[in-house]
Amino acid sequence: MKKILIVLGVVIAVIVAVVGYAVLNLTSLISANRDYALARASDALGRPIQTGDIQASLGWGVKIVVNDVRVADDPAFAKEPFLEAKQVFLNVELLPLLTRSLVVTSLNITQPSVRIVRDRDGALNVSTLSKQSPKTEPSSSNPSKGVTPQRELNAPLQSQSSQTGGKKISSVSNLSVGKFVIDDGTVDYLDLQAGGKPVRLQHVDLAVEQFTFDSSFLIELTIAALGSKRDIEVSGQVGPLMHEGSVTPTLIPLNLKAQVGPVALNELRSLPQIGKALPPDLSIADPVTLDAQVSGTVGSIRLASSGELGANHIAYGKLFDKPAGTPLTYKVEGSSTQNKITLTRADVQLADLTLKASDIALNDGDLSAHLDTNSFDLAGVAKILTMAQQYNPRGSAEIHAKVSYAQHKPTIDGTVALTKVNMSLPDRPTPTVSDLSGTIKIAGESVHAAPLTFNLGSGHALLNADAQSINPIRASYQLNVDTLKVGEIVASRQNLGEQLTALVANGTLTRDSTGNITAGANVTSSSGMVSNVAYQDFALAANYAADLLTINSLKLGAFDGMVGASGRATLGKAPTFDLNLDATKVDLQKALQSQKAKAAETVRGILTGDLKISGSGANFDAIRPTLRGTGAANVDNAKLVGVNVAAQALKKVDNLPQIGALVPPSVVARHPALFNSPDTVIDQASLTFTVTGPRLTSHDITARPTDYTIFGDGWFDMDKNVDIAARILLSKAFSSELADARKNVTYLENKDSQVEIPLVIKGQLPKPSVLPDVTALTQRAAGNALTNKLENLLGGKKSGGGKSGGGKSSNPLDQLKGLFH
Repeated sequence: MKKILIVLGVVIAVIVAVVGYAVLNLTSLISANRDYALARASDALGRPIQTGDIQASLGWGVKIVVNDVRVADDPAFAKEPFLEAKQVFLNVELLPLLTRSLVVTSLNITQPSVRIVRDRDGALNVSTLSKQSPKTEPSSSNPSKGVTPQRELNAPLQSQSSQTGGKKISSVSNLSVGKFVIDDGTVDYLDLQAGGKPVRLQHVDLAVEQFTFDSSFLIELTIAALGSKRDIEVSGQVGPLMHEGSVTPTLIPLNLKAQVGPVALNELRSLPQIGKALPPDLSIADPVTLDAQVSGTVGSIRLASSGELGANHIAYGKLFDKPAGTPLTYKVEGSSTQNKITLTRADVQLADLTLKASDIALNDGDLSAHLDTNSFDLAGVAKILTMAQQYNPRGSAEIHAKVSYAQHKPTIDGTVALTKVNMSLPDRPTPTVSDLSGTIKIAGESVHAAPLTFNLGSGHALLNADAQSINPIRASYQLNVDTLKVGEIVASRQNLGEQLTALVANGTLTRDSTGNITAGANVTSSSGMVSNVAYQDFALAANYAADLLTINSLKLGAFDGMVGASGRATLGKAPTFDLNLDATKVDLQKALQSQKAKAAETVRGILTGDLKISGSGANFDAIRPTLRGTGAANVDNAKLVGVNVAAQALKKVDNLPQIGALVPPSVVARHPALFNSPDTVIDQASLTFTVTGPRLTSHDITARPTDYTIFGDGWFDMDKNVDIAARILLSKAFSSELADARKNVTYLENKDSQVEIPLVIKGQLPKPSVLPDVTALTQRAAGNALTNKLENLLGGKKSGGGKSGGGKSSNPLDQLKGLFH
């Protein structure tokens, strides 16, 4: 708009000067030649002027036609003509000409072409028009303002500029035009400072009333600025054009109404200065029309504009998406200088939001403003903010803040008040966060939110948070929740009954300029249920940095005992872990039942142990083959339900040489708990083990029931397969009892007089095969029996009297025969 007004003033100055001098020279009582008139006009404008034929005819006035008008440009700016016009039609009054005054009643210019150039220093070529050195003596002061179409100039038109009070007055100031019309003009604008392609304004139609150089005048203007259709309309008051004897474009006063549009956003982007100011992510689907009030001067414009954009679909990247039909109105007031736009006020009504911005400044990409809003409904605004849509926020918010954006860095000072805000996680019908209320205070890079009260699911929560810096983020927090039901937050955990009672979490959070996040957290909970584990006194201390989660300490009471953990886990596409786990007096049956393991039907006991385990993988199927670890375990008051290892093994020891059945019925009758019970009752068991993939291997399995001890060496795996070589060592008392009932049982005793029975436990839990190693038992019994016979034979005496017949043979070999019958 500023450039258009400059052009209008210059066109008027040039044309009036040309035709004014032409009329005076052609109609003076003493006819002078055209060259002299053009020389005087050129001198007045400070630019060479050329014309074709100049024709005049007399009637009630003088009608003048000037053909092929050309005005040269300042050679410092361009070699092409500054102005060209095919024809100029001029009507002047006759009588004033007799006194050498010029009263122009109408001036019509057909298809003029004007070239405006801004150099790399920001100067315009029109700024040198009418600037020249004073050459004549002082003359009378400027004529009074308020010229009418019939105004008569009392002072003659001067050929040189004159001096008044030490100021130079160009002779063109003595001209007046009752009505001035430009028909279908063209303006070309080249901005060497901003760069970019030249801008062409087409179909410039101008109507001016009451024109003079030294007083204001009325204009009506239409222009096709962005295409072939007229898209700019301007009306109002301009001038005076002259300032201290010359046309100074930046000092020309304005009081105009303007309408721009309908215009498409892409068309505005084609204009270098406007296009640079428009954000690249902004899109407006349909053309818009803008109304504005322009006042001040060309160099310092005061702007006021208002409009309604509710019918337009407007989007800004992935942040903002206003559908067509959502109410959007605006009203702005501000000013514009050569390099700076300042909006003193901007009011925006968007859905239920009323935003009032003041003290707005936009300078070379930097922005600052003071923002105040009403208490607005979040639901309507959230439909427009893309990132908020999936959380379906409701409730109200109110903002009072000073914001700025400089050197790609935002700063905010103010408050955001939230009242009963509700938000839902995606695809959740009920609010995850509800009744969130509190005030967030922002001061530059710091943010303080304390306290924010809200419901987290059905629990009541309190949050205190402080961010010492927003960019990069450095923050601390404390969250208290009386009861957190996990299924209300995590959709995949619904209907599992998981909850955390008296949850307290506090820690720190940082995010550096490269996006790396570091966090520390301390979490406690008095009791709850997670993954079907009922716990008490949960306490966690952990850190996260660069995809590495470090568990410094994890402790909780569970299954009537204590469980702890520490270690590291890397997250990301290829997760790994290296953990230390420990358990103290944990009820095995309750632990197995919590995980719905079938072993809960078989295994009983109180576990104390530790495990160091590592692995990698995104899910358990991937993790299983990578597992590596070592551990130890002790189990007190253990029981294998439905598996009586000793009874099965002892009852299957039968048909041994010199022994037969190992346990006679009389002994079975005296020990019903051992032989008739379906279970194995173990006072204490222990083992150390290694983990390789899904398999656990131990070489020192020990189980101690009342009457015997079981030793084992073998493995079992996560598929419940088992393969253990074991031996049952009967107590001395039980071994003696068997020996008393069946004397040859002593053949199965070891050097400590205890019966030892090898066996193999193999198959699949919970019902593996338990088989005694009969071959080993037979070999041991035969060997011990042979040894016993040899000892008796070699230690005995020969039969006396040389008796024969029914007496025993004295040959030791004969006595060995009984061992194999």
